[in-house]
Parts: sequence; C-alpha cells; structure tokens
Amino acid sequence: MSQNRILISLIFIIIIYIFNIQNVKAKVIKISFLLGDYTTKPLVKAKAQLKKELSKEILSQIKIKIFCQKYLNKEDLKFIQASRIIVISLMGRNILEAVKNDLKIALKHGAEIFGVYPEGVEKEILENFHIRIDPQICKYNRYGGIINYKNLILYILKEKLGLNVSYKPPVKIPEFAIYDWKTDRVFTSYEEFWKFKSKLEPLKKLKRPWVGIVFYKINYTSEQMEVIKTICKTLEKQGFNSLSAWGFPSYKVLTKFFIDKNGKSRIKVLIAISLKVGIIPQKTQKILKKLNIPVINAISLYSQTKKEWENSRSGLNIFERTWQIFNPELVGIIQPIIVSSKEIKIDPQTGEIFIEEVPIQERIDRLIARVKAWINLQEKSNKEKRIAIIYYNYPPGKHNIGASYLNVLPESLYLILKKLKREGYDLGNEELNKEILFEKVLNYGRNIARWAPAEIEEL
Repeated sequence: MSQNRILISLIFIIIIYIFNIQNVKAKVIKISFLLGDYTTKPLVKAKAQLKKELSKEILSQIKIKIFCQKYLNKEDLKFIQASRIIVISLMGRNILEAVKNDLKIALKHGAEIFGVYPEGVEKEILENFHIRIDPQICKYNRYGGIINYKNLILYILKEKLGLNVSYKPPVKIPEFAIYDWKTDRVFTSYEEFWKFKSKLEPLKKLKRPWVGIVFYKINYTSEQMEVIKTICKTLEKQGFNSLSAWGFPSYKVLTKFFIDKNGKSRIKVLIAISLKVGIIPQKTQKILKKLNIPVINAISLYSQTKKEWENSRSGLNIFERTWQIFNPELVGIIQPIIVSSKEIKIDPQTGEIFIEEVPIQERIDRLIARVKAWINLQEKSNKEKRIAIIYYNYPPGKHNIGASYLNVLPESLYLILKKLKREGYDLGNEELNKEILFEKVLNYGRNIARWAPAEIEEL
C-alpha cells in the first residue's frame, strides 16, 4: 500500500515537472520597437523577411512588435509592459513621454531598455529608466533600411537573448548622396552621377533645365521614396530634369552637389523637402545667396493623414508651422506647399500597421507649375516681366497709406521703382519723380471705403 502511495506521488511530481517545463518553453519573449513612425515601414518589412528565414523553433520563442506612436492603444501598452527587450528612440522625447509609465512597469518585470539618438538627453533620464546605450544598436538604427533593421533584430536575439542565430555588421549608407529615381541608384559625387546619366539619357534630354530636390536621408533609409519619385516623374513630364540629393548639414549638400567648380548653380530652381534650416541659418543663407535661384518650400506633413489635414481648421499645428514654414522663410525659402501626407498601411505578411509617406498628386502638380513659372521668368528679359507692388492701406483713406513705422509714400516706392528702371523693367514713358508718384498713389492708388461712393465715381 505504501509502495503504491510512493509511486503515485512520484508520478504526480513528474507530471508537475513536465507541466512546468512545457510552461517555461511556452513562455514567449516579447520585444518592442518604438523608433518613430518613419522607421515602422522598414522594420515591419525586416520582420516579414525574418518570419520566412528563421526556424520554427526560434519563432516559437519570440514575439516582436513595431509600434506607431500616433496609434498606440491599450493592448500595445500591455505588450510594452510585458516586454523583455525594448528599443526606443530618445529624439525629441515625444515617444518616451508617451510610454514612460509603461516602461516603469516593464522594468519591474525585468525588461532591458535600449535607447537610440541619446544626444542631448539628460543623464538623469537615462538613469531613471535604466536606459542603456548600445553603440551597435545605435549604428543599425542610424544607417537604417530593411537590411540593417533585419540584422538589428538578429543582433538582439543573439547578443541580448542568447538565441542560436547569426547576424551581420551594419551596412553604412552615405551621409551625402545623389539619388537617381529611375534606377534607385545612389552616387557620392556629381561627376559619377553625370557620367552615369550621360550613358543613360540622350544629350538633347540632358540639355533641358535642371531642377534640384533636397530631401532627408531617412526618406531613403526608411524606404519612403515615393514622394521624391513622383516629383521627379512630374518634372520629367513637364520637360525638366531632376537632380535629387540628401545630406546634413544642409549647406554642405548644396555646396557638394548643386554648385559647380566655377561657383555657378547647376540648377534653375531648388525644391526643398528638407532644408528647414534649423536654429543657425547663417551658413545655409550664405550658400543660398551663392546659388541665386528660387527655393520652394515643399512640405511633407509630419504626422497628419491627407484627410486629417483637409478637415483641420488650422492646417499645420503651431509647432509644425514654426519649423516647416517660419524657419525656412528666414533664409528666403518661399511659397510653402504641402506635397505628401502620412497614411496607415497594413503589411500583408505580418498584419502589422506601419506609416507610409504618400504623395498628394494634385499638390505636386501645383508645385511643378510654380517651378515652371519661375523658369519661364528666368528666361524672359526684365522688360517683358510684369510686377505688382502691394502696399498697406487700412483703414481706407488718404491718410492711411503705408504705416507709421514705414516711409512707404513716396520714399520707399520711389526707391523701388528707381531700382527697377535701372534693372531694365518697363515703367512706361512718363517722368518718374517723388512728387508725381505721391500724387498718383494718393489719387488713384488708395483703398476707398464703401461710405465714399463719390470717390469711386471719381476714379
């Protein structure tokens, strides 16, 4: 009887042991990536590739999620809280602020948190959240692209979790490069690009006017190139060539690719998708003066979808208006126009959402119409050009032309007209002096109120 009891107890212990072993095996390691919406696309694509390449044994042990900051929900936050590894972008601290409470919970459960873009982050913040800075993780992220994100995941699986996988070192992407939209090739010098294009295109086509495009390196590394391609295609349809490049700081990419050895501009107009100038605009301003061409501000919506932007009463928020519109205007970058939005996409292989930068064709058509108009102006003589001079006159009346802080009439207007005449603009045959100008503006160039119909009759 006692032997039976011992046997039953042993069987019971073995069953419990087997159950616990299976339970341990069944416990899946969760890995969270919060690297910003721009990186979601290549990360999701990298994950999809690994799903095909990794063994079933490895896949059964891990669960990886890539998060869009804008669309974090309760289930996402629960996953982050339960994650063993968390990789987070510290740039701007927006993402950190959004999930700081969840990171604290994850830390209690034994999570390891790795930060990228730690520059400028206070040491106290890193210590409070036990954020580690792994140079290899930072390199994979900085170079970007599907291949680097794939090896970043493999690196974490191998070095941080001890799983039996292999990885390759980061693949470096040039800091400055010209991008050819037809072949997806990149070139690190203008001479290399020109040699390639000379073989690819007939000479007659290469003699067409060239339009420059500057964009962010992250567009290329995050597989977000459709906007640039659409602009280039639209330019070509309108009879122009495109020279598109990335690089930071902005003034260096302008000097490297858009100015020739004689100090002359290689392009007629510059479309600035990047080139938002920053807090020290002087160096960029100096190079733009040297280029001496119109620079148009092409804006990619930072986080809004097309529908959100169209339905918004304010358009861009105050923060975005500052860095997307105000800062560029400081150095003479003009005519801001929205060219793309951020849209939610779903990867068919993983079912995960990612953010994609999507061109808005009708806005790009309008952008290229502006480019065309500027190039047409460049080809006209000053005598053929028509210029409107707008001055302040409110409230209506003779005594409110200009402003108390501006000597508009006649001094400023006279100086402007005098300079235009010297530059060859057609001002007609009438004598130009301050007295005549004052009289004409006062009598015929003022804002007349509705309560003075007789004045309108006199005009």
